[in-house]
Amino acid sequence: MALIIGDRADPHVQAVVNFLNSTATIVDGRSLLNERYSLTDTGFVFGSKEFAVSSLENGWVRRLAPAGWGRGDRVGSHSSAVRASALALLAGVMRLPGIAWLTHIDALMVAESKLVQSRVARAIGVGYPKTVVTNDLSQARRLLGAKVVVKPLGPGQFTRSDGSEASVLANMINLDDPIYAGAASTPFIIQEPIDVDVHYRVVTVSDRSWVCELPARGRPFDWRSEDESHNSFEVTTNAPPNLWGQALDLAAALSLGFTSQDWVKASGTGDLYVLDVNPGGQWLFLPEPVASQVAESIARWLEGRRLLDGFGRSGSR
Repeated sequence: MALIIGDRADPHVQAVVNFLNSTATIVDGRSLLNERYSLTDTGFVFGSKEFAVSSLENGWVRRLAPAGWGRGDRVGSHSSAVRASALALLAGVMRLPGIAWLTHIDALMVAESKLVQSRVARAIGVGYPKTVVTNDLSQARRLLGAKVVVKPLGPGQFTRSDGSEASVLANMINLDDPIYAGAASTPFIIQEPIDVDVHYRVVTVSDRSWVCELPARGRPFDWRSEDESHNSFEVTTNAPPNLWGQALDLAAALSLGFTSQDWVKASGTGDLYVLDVNPGGQWLFLPEPVASQVAESIARWLEGRRLLDGFGRSGSR
């Protein structure tokens, strides 16, 4: 029996469940509050399903809670305290010794940090843009020049004072513009700009990797800001041959059994850079057969079955 941490209505969860030959228990912070549950030294009971530490089960973490769950609630309110308690309980479940995780919760939490990603990438020889986090913009200018890329260090989504939702994406700015003179109080990642030729979305499951590409020409600086871009990736036929292996090496160095990674190839030089490693990222917007192959590979791992030959690529760089 598999344990999936995620929202039953999430299409990614549904895609994996559709490939399972057995039943799976699906739970997240929100649904945990609506079922009978108990967590003891001997295991976890959720509804009618029991996970005992004496019997090894497999688990996959998609999301701890639905996107936007509780967003906008006042800090310190009763509802925020309830949510925090539910997530603490869920974290306790994910640390039970009787469950083998595709990605363990502790590795997932550490790897969410872009600063950790940059340090690990450089340590294993994977290209990563030169980066600084500072509230001294003159220091950023000295290290990177005036033209830089800025992106959130923390959450990229927030609720405005009027209750509407907002997302902060990567942007190219000029630090010499007077508008940014007093904008250094909030920690942001500041990076060297890269003239991008091709965007790559790389997905890894265990020892397999898949690569899809999106030409950068005619696209916005951050392709995520354009709906059309999400539907324009293609299965790559001419990506640098070491990309598959480098993505697997990076996932292994971060102790991640699943990743959804963003890479770019620089114009002119052809150098590869990883921009982001998401331990629970999306893949269903990618073309077939990749979208289905990734979902089936997760399902096969959950059931202890060998990944199909020919799925993605395996090996190291």
